Amino acid sequence: MKNGRDRAAAEEWYHYTPLSGFGGRTAEQLVDEAKGQAAVDYLDEVALGGFA
Repeated sequence: MKNGRDRAAAEEWYHYTPLSGFGGRTAEQLVDEAKGQAAVDYLDEVALGGFA
């Protein structure tokens, strides 16, 4: 059942977590603004150990 919790956490992050590098907008808002690649780049940077 871990995958269900992981998915729920990811969905919550996507919808509700403000990203400081994007003026507090969420990943969902970036996608809605046709800036989804910026959200992907953000996640890649964090995965590589960068700071966000």
